[in-house]
Amino acid sequence: MNLIKSLVLSAVLLSSQAASAAVYQLGDITPSSAVSFDTAMLGGKVDFIDYFTFTLTADAGSFFGGAPDVKNNTGSGIDKTNITAVLLYSGTSFADALNGDLDKSSESFSFKNLKAGTYFFAVAGQHKGNLEGNYTFNLASTPAKIVSSVAEPETYALLLGGLGLMGFIARRKSA
Repeated sequence: MNLIKSLVLSAVLLSSQAASAAVYQLGDITPSSAVSFDTAMLGGKVDFIDYFTFTLTADAGSFFGGAPDVKNNTGSGIDKTNITAVLLYSGTSFADALNGDLDKSSESFSFKNLKAGTYFFAVAGQHKGNLEGNYTFNLASTPAKIVSSVAEPETYALLLGGLGLMGFIARRKSA
């Protein structure tokens, strides 16, 4: 599935040589944070692909966001901005695409269990109509859950019962 998404995005990239492209630096993002970034204005009918680079400073349990906030699009439903693909890449190359879920109805996405490191989003879409418009790219993350290794009370009960049984058997053998 990961390969298919990479191929689709590569095809979109190659077919949209005349498309609008922008690179946005989001900087450092920590778990339990939210970032909101307004993109550049798009005019007329245009395909676009935007890149959002960032560094995740610690492991994140989930990373989610979207681009539902379309701005400066007045008029009828003809003028609008649609997000068609959101892919997350680890590092700085297109080689390491990560799987996520894109809900096209709300143009939102989510990724789970990301390790600290450098990432970038590739967001592809279309702006339709003659009016200018842009979108706000929203991100939020939650900290990774720390799994504790504290035993349950039943585990201690079984341990003590087993030790008692072993002691009883050892005592019987020595008698």
